[in-house]
Amino acid sequence: MTECDYLHEGRCLLGLHGGAPSPGVCFSCDRYAGPMRGLGDMIDAATTALRLKQLVGDCGGCAARRAALNRLIPLTDEPREET
Repeated sequence: MTECDYLHEGRCLLGLHGGAPSPGVCFSCDRYAGPMRGLGDMIDAATTALRLKQLVGDCGGCAARRAALNRLIPLTDEPREET
């Protein structure tokens, strides 16, 4: 499982995923905070750094696109669950 800043001893500190995410769930979570997982995270970081996200606001589908791009072009070969 990709190590998220909100994951502590197998428990989600945000209370997401029933409080105890199964292996791979963090990989597709829209609240994930940790090392980049794939292309979706790279695009998210770039749009945040360029302040484009502030201009657009809540796009309504950003989290789903980010997760889909991370699954499509991951930066790691670790196993993960599809959600």
